[in-house]
Amino acid sequence: MTRGRPQSVSVVLTARTTSHRNPRKVLEEVEGKPLIYWIAQKLSEVGHVILAIPTGDKLLLEWGKAEGLDVFEGSEDDVTGRMMGAVQEYQPDAQYIMRGLGDCPLLEPSFSKRAHQVLREHRGDAFVWALPPFTYPVYGTQEFPRSRKVWDDTNILGVRDEREHPDLYYHRHRGRFKIIYHDPPPPVYFRPYRLEVDWAEDLELIRKIAKHFGKMPTLQEAIEYLDKCDDHKINRLRSEKTGMTISYRQSDRATWWKLMVNQPVVMWDNTVYKPVTNGQPVYCRRKTCLLGYASEGKLYRLNGEVVVAGIVTCPCGTGRTWSAK
Repeated sequence: MTRGRPQSVSVVLTARTTSHRNPRKVLEEVEGKPLIYWIAQKLSEVGHVILAIPTGDKLLLEWGKAEGLDVFEGSEDDVTGRMMGAVQEYQPDAQYIMRGLGDCPLLEPSFSKRAHQVLREHRGDAFVWALPPFTYPVYGTQEFPRSRKVWDDTNILGVRDEREHPDLYYHRHRGRFKIIYHDPPPPVYFRPYRLEVDWAEDLELIRKIAKHFGKMPTLQEAIEYLDKCDDHKINRLRSEKTGMTISYRQSDRATWWKLMVNQPVVMWDNTVYKPVTNGQPVYCRRKTCLLGYASEGKLYRLNGEVVVAGIVTCPCGTGRTWSAK
């Protein structure tokens, strides 16, 4: 691979074999391949993949070289520094950077590619589903590119835990960046399943899913499979140690909500919905579908309809009753 080749998206896959709970989880076999193989394959659909590992991690170094990946070695604890060192080494001109996680084999590449497309067209720094704060699609399945500015600021200004967990800086300082809000994904992607591999039970679940398909399926295929069986119960008692629902405070949620009010929303057909002045976002009962914006007792739908009173439907089927009162 050519070093320094300009690329739209630099995908930095951070991985290690020193995890406390499951040290060699990224190399555990899933349908005849290491777990990390399936992750790298999906990430390659998004952009140029660089494997960023701790210095001296010989197992991952050998695997990455054998796969023909660009490999960068850096600090184990300073993940931000390791990521940016990898970009500087192999893609210094990258304008968008995405962190790939070594424990999320059911990442949905189409979401990541959509995010990149929208960010480029609207000159944004970060892509966010237009959902209430702390409401997310199925756990462990999405990562989005962010602009070079976000990552450079994280590298220069991030301190303490923000070095080990790079997302912390961005989420704590969202107000510094131009966020592009996007209409939520289809209802099928909202499930209470845990699809990240931290615990032995998580790995067992992923193996069951992959065995059923003979490979690592798409996210939608995996969800539809789990909807029809009880395999998702395998890891239902496990939870994350860090992440969106644990690492941030209620004050963070309030800040994110305030930033989203009255902001334009990019729709799936590439049109842009611009809320009425001072409009407050309104969601269905499940809080997974953005119905429109409320102002002075009226609900302004995304399709242009104005509702004073009545039942409002949505893709997930829950809808809600709207009244000017």
